[in-house]
Amino acid sequence: MDFTLSLRVVFPLCVYIGMGMIAKAARLISPQASASMNRFTFRALFPLVMFENVMNAGEALRGDGINAMWYLVAANTVLFVLLMLLVPCIEKSKPRQASMIQGAFRANSILFALPIVTTICGGENTGVASVCVSVLVPWYNVLCVVALEAKRGGRVNVKKLLRGIVTNPLILGALAGAAALLLGVRLPEMFSKPLHTLTSMVTPLALILLGVDLQFGSLRKDWKPLVLVTGIKLILAPLLIVGAAWLLGFRGVPLVSIFALCCVPTAVSSYTMAIEMDADGPLAGEILAVTTVCSMVTVFIWVSLLSHVGAFTF
Repeated sequence: MDFTLSLRVVFPLCVYIGMGMIAKAARLISPQASASMNRFTFRALFPLVMFENVMNAGEALRGDGINAMWYLVAANTVLFVLLMLLVPCIEKSKPRQASMIQGAFRANSILFALPIVTTICGGENTGVASVCVSVLVPWYNVLCVVALEAKRGGRVNVKKLLRGIVTNPLILGALAGAAALLLGVRLPEMFSKPLHTLTSMVTPLALILLGVDLQFGSLRKDWKPLVLVTGIKLILAPLLIVGAAWLLGFRGVPLVSIFALCCVPTAVSSYTMAIEMDADGPLAGEILAVTTVCSMVTVFIWVSLLSHVGAFTF
């Protein structure tokens, strides 16, 4: 049973990413086409996912759902502070420090976490994870901008930061879903059916595009920071965060949501932000690629272990 559940979680992710890598090798999708499709997915489809999931959150806005959200905010903030203190002791180059901190901290929440929760708990139980994502995404942005600006010697532009958060498509989709939930809006079938069809295509499309965009670069040269960041991101952080959540009494859907949001690889946007804010872009791209590939193994192992100890019992 443990093996079957782990396989059900990981195998689809492997298939989609593998298809993207094959499409890239066969030159079926050009870099220009991938960039346009990524932009469409992020600005048009992801907001629909957030809208639908938050609108249907229901019980997620009460009790352990809200507690899980605040727990993840606190846990990720502590992780961020520890990384800001520890990484400079290991790496002297500030641009590389910035890429390592962001890579070990910023999670690919919506692309990986929601499919994991859906597979383990069912599509009707993604509300907690969606509410958590709607809060964590802007919080990731805030902390990562602080880290990147600090490492290049700049000052954080608060106005620009707030404007970026408010206009983030994921946040707009989540706010629209929250408004619909609070107002008791129920979409008629002529709208809800195509909405559900569009949202169900997001994960395969986004993961295929991720497979197209993965770049492994100079892995041999950067193996030390890659091992360190990957170990923190996929092993140490999930161990501490999920372990503490278990001791605090989280169970069922909230615990699965906490697990899914801290066991995933580094966010795709970390590569773009590293380039734009003068961090080590090539290293950021390698961290993205290595954590994505390695997460296929680590997620499988984590699901097996947690399932074996009864963490996913509902």
